[in-house]
Amino acid sequence: MSDEIKYGVFSWGPCIVQLKISEDFRSKLLTEAEESRKEELKFDTKLAGIIKEEYAYRKKEIFLPEISQVLGVYDRLFRSLRTNLMNKSRSIF
Repeated sequence: MSDEIKYGVFSWGPCIVQLKISEDFRSKLLTEAEESRKEELKFDTKLAGIIKEEYAYRKKEIFLPEISQVLGVYDRLFRSLRTNLMNKSRSIF
């Protein structure tokens, strides 16, 4: 897994971040999704229900290293965006 995460930030509305994940992480997500689907771990009663098929992952903990890294990037970007917005709003008054 590479330590570098490519990202983009949209500066309108809520903090929305676009990330490019590694091919290994993508493969891990898709493989585990297919296994969860085979076991019919349906999750559609717990979600919005507008998607035809919704499943829970069997082993969420296998994603912890990658998800932790992604959430860390999001947290840093959110804090930076919030600080920038607060500084801009103070200069108006």
